[in-house]
Amino acid sequence: IIYCCAAILGLKLLKDFPNDTLLVLGMRKTNDASQGRTYLVDAFKEFGAIDGAAIALDKGFGFVRFVHSSSVDLALERFRTAEIEVQGVSVMIKSVMSMCG
Repeated sequence: IIYCCAAILGLKLLKDFPNDTLLVLGMRKTNDASQGRTYLVDAFKEFGAIDGAAIALDKGFGFVRFVHSSSVDLALERFRTAEIEVQGVSVMIKSVMSMCG
């Protein structure tokens, strides 16, 4: 979020924003953060090692941060040609980097 705000305001940051994070939209709403993380990790682990995952409680979206940015590319490539499901629901994904550029 900080990187996106800085990009919108035209501010320079000391470090470039890594392209290692996906925004996942359209998830089932849950109020269990641990369970939500587990759903995200299970759905996205096939694309590469995951550094972290988090959901917005009761909002229906979350973030997945990969160890390698190439995993983001793999997930986006799959999303262009097939559905990605989290908890049995087809979700939409976006690279956080693309939202900030």
